[in-house]
Amino acid sequence: MDSTEFKNVWEYRVKKTFEEKHKHDTTNLLWEIITLFLYSTTKDRLLIDIYNFFEDKNQFVQFISLVDGRTLKTPTKTAIEEALLTAVFYYEKKINGKSWKEIQESLDFEVSSIKYGIKVRNLNNWINQKLQEILQIEEKEHGKK
Repeated sequence: MDSTEFKNVWEYRVKKTFEEKHKHDTTNLLWEIITLFLYSTTKDRLLIDIYNFFEDKNQFVQFISLVDGRTLKTPTKTAIEEALLTAVFYYEKKINGKSWKEIQESLDFEVSSIKYGIKVRNLNNWINQKLQEILQIEEKEHGKK
């Protein structure tokens, strides 16, 4: 195992520790002890739930390495649902050119075309702004050459 493929020594050591196979499956027991220790130090059941969510415990290690002690604020289920709906409506309205009436007729539930119209417009404005920024950067880079 080459240690250069890992982001840090801790990740390398954890991977190496759990890659070795033992006669008795001590890996699961060791992970259970780790969860007990995490709970005893954080008193936060959510961390244990996140740990249990990952079937591959190496992904949990990668997740922890990614977050690395920072506070992580996740969106609510409602915010995710609204983001998904906004993305679908943006695609249907701006990419496929459908009217709100056509979009509404394709759904089996009611949505506020005003609410999502504003969200789609704001998303479209943000996308256009980012595209303009990219074009300006490209123009500057080509102008320097």
